[in-house]
Amino acid sequence: MRAETYLLAAIPRGKASARGGRMGKRAHTDPATRQWMTRAAAAIRQQRGNREPIRGPVEVEIIAVFPRPAYLVPDFDSRAAQPTIDRIAHVVKPDADNVTKMVLDTLVKAGVLGDDARAAYASTRKWWAAFGEEPGLDIVVRDITDEQPWAAWAVLRGERPDEEAG
Repeated sequence: MRAETYLLAAIPRGKASARGGRMGKRAHTDPATRQWMTRAAAAIRQQRGNREPIRGPVEVEIIAVFPRPAYLVPDFDSRAAQPTIDRIAHVVKPDADNVTKMVLDTLVKAGVLGDDARAAYASTRKWWAAFGEEPGLDIVVRDITDEQPWAAWAVLRGERPDEEAG
């Protein structure tokens, strides 16, 4: 199982729903999202080099570390109960599924994946940064072709696994 790891020194973002105009008009992604994806894709391409996109099924693991807000920063001079200095679960927006969408679309833009549908499994963990930790993303992409040879074979031949041969 081949694994590729990418580290991004960027504040994680969730992918907002595309906004569209009138019927028949193409939906568009907001400029801040496009800019984030462009920068993140460039950083991933720099780490990856000029390798071909992964064509088989993949597993994607995402750890998103958000900047710790001021109300969670320990006050070392106070005798009051202190917030922990370790990572804390991030349970506010953006939602984990939107972070996942943003990362998968960025992996496609960077040329890691030919299509985000190749992600057979994705997990995302969101954290507030530990005290003194920088925000960022840790992304691991594992090629699981060897674990699912029948599915990979069908995909590479351009068939859907649920189609009958004939």
